[in-house]
Amino acid sequence: MEKDTFRYHAANGEHDILATLWEPRISEPRAVIQIAHGMAEHRKRYEEFANYMTERGYAVCANDHAGHGESVGDPPLYGYFGKAEGIDFVVQDMYTLTEHAKEMYPHLPVVLLGHGVGASLSKLYATLYPKVLAGLLLSGLGGASWLLWLAIRFARRQVEKNGDRTQENVLNRFMMGDFNSGYNNVRTERDWLSRDAQAVDSFLSDPLCNFLYTNQGVLDILRLTQRVNTPGWYTALRKDLPIYLFSGDMDPIGREGRCVKKAARTLERTGMQDVQMKLYPQGRHEMLQEINKETVFSDICHWLNRILKKKFLQG
Repeated sequence: MEKDTFRYHAANGEHDILATLWEPRISEPRAVIQIAHGMAEHRKRYEEFANYMTERGYAVCANDHAGHGESVGDPPLYGYFGKAEGIDFVVQDMYTLTEHAKEMYPHLPVVLLGHGVGASLSKLYATLYPKVLAGLLLSGLGGASWLLWLAIRFARRQVEKNGDRTQENVLNRFMMGDFNSGYNNVRTERDWLSRDAQAVDSFLSDPLCNFLYTNQGVLDILRLTQRVNTPGWYTALRKDLPIYLFSGDMDPIGREGRCVKKAARTLERTGMQDVQMKLYPQGRHEMLQEINKETVFSDICHWLNRILKKKFLQG
């Protein structure tokens, strides 16, 4: 595997975006897998997955979203996507990375894998850039509860009262909730991420993870959640786009699989031609960091092989 790290200007106009391209040691990869990471984390947490996929002939790329990882500006400001509607800037940054990958591999299909908040970003990407993707993988998908409107109202008030760049414990707690409540023998505040204690400890000890979001960042995430869980989002999708949803059936973000099942049913009901779903027994939120992650990696490979073979046969 070869690795190239590079930067490009953020769409929010405030700093640079850091990205990495992992390349297999073959002249022509099978496809490009682009990763959109989740909340309060960064691209480098996906290096093990990238290594696995490059060994099987795939190129992999990922960027740190604005306000995350190494894309935080100077002085650094974590949990801030940009001014109002900063999510649109984040999706533009994702598209810039796609363009970079297409420059490197102009004839290869691009599939997008989004995790957590990255899954919501990827859902939005798929409707804003409908012709770009050959496949969409959504990991740790959540949904929108009937309380979302109240959360948005509260976050908007905090932005107006205390400023868009202020980081408040109360607003972050309001957004996150008590995700450990469904587990016994809880060891840390982040046990809901994975059954793998080492993965949880690595997250907690990583200086680029587990930070507070700014008031505007919280508001942006809540608005994004609302935006990609409307009937209009489902009808806007390209109907021949293959979609693979995977999650743990003990993931509190997905309400123990209920959100994932509902999304799969709605996708099929609205005419999507190729929808596959897998729930892993006892799995939690980060299936790419779980104790059975190699099985998850393998299942992704099988899905990719199938859709790429189908695309090849269809010309």
